[in-house]
Amino acid sequence: MDITPTSLQRDTELYLDTLITFQVNDTIFKVPPKYIHENSEVFGAGSQISAESGEGSSDAHPVKLSPLPHDCTADDFRCLLKIIMALTVGLPIPTNYGLDKWLSVLKLSTAWYFSDVRTLAMEQVSRSKTNYTKDQWITVLDFAHNNSVQFTDLRDLAITRVSGFRFDSKVDQVLLGRKYLHKPWIIEGFRELANVYELPSLAELRTLGKDTLNTLLYMAFNRARNEGRGYSYNYDYRGPYSDHEVEEHFHDEIAALFPAPVV
Repeated sequence: MDITPTSLQRDTELYLDTLITFQVNDTIFKVPPKYIHENSEVFGAGSQISAESGEGSSDAHPVKLSPLPHDCTADDFRCLLKIIMALTVGLPIPTNYGLDKWLSVLKLSTAWYFSDVRTLAMEQVSRSKTNYTKDQWITVLDFAHNNSVQFTDLRDLAITRVSGFRFDSKVDQVLLGRKYLHKPWIIEGFRELANVYELPSLAELRTLGKDTLNTLLYMAFNRARNEGRGYSYNYDYRGPYSDHEVEEHFHDEIAALFPAPVV
């Protein structure tokens, strides 16, 4: 039986008859547009315009994407495209992606509303429990905190991971709590500093600010004086400071960082 071109059938999954060209800075990418146009609200809305104008049809007429969201680079875009290519043709996702590459995928998939890719990236990042350092997770936390509207889930995960590491010092813990607005780090750091028998150096304590330093020194002195006497000499001190007492002594600072919601 002779097979003629007209009798051939195109495979529904592995026949890619069109390609689209993207330009990111000085790099050209040429990929199948199927998944990109069908699974992103952003690219789906722009696909008809691109088809009409010829944009993306060749290296000479690419879809220009620079600047990318979240200061991403061509390398970040490449990480996303490899996931999209795998999903387009039903291949396994890359197994050599570390935290940095999955973060690239997460950033761009969030910005461009690739919901399935974002879910996949978040799952992969969430599985990363022991493979990465505290500094790497702080980098993730820094990004998520500065883009908290879109990355609340990533911020919560990064805080959990950072909390699993030992802080360089209790002063460092308070400073990180202030920076990333995580109240438990602040309260625990102040409590430990107020209850220790040997304070950090004065130079380190000064990084907390004069008012905070004065309060900590008062609490530490009050505790040491009353413990030395063997009884509760001052009504301000009734034993090792609790979280509640820490909040009372640092009420103004905590209220400024975490104002009560307007009802």
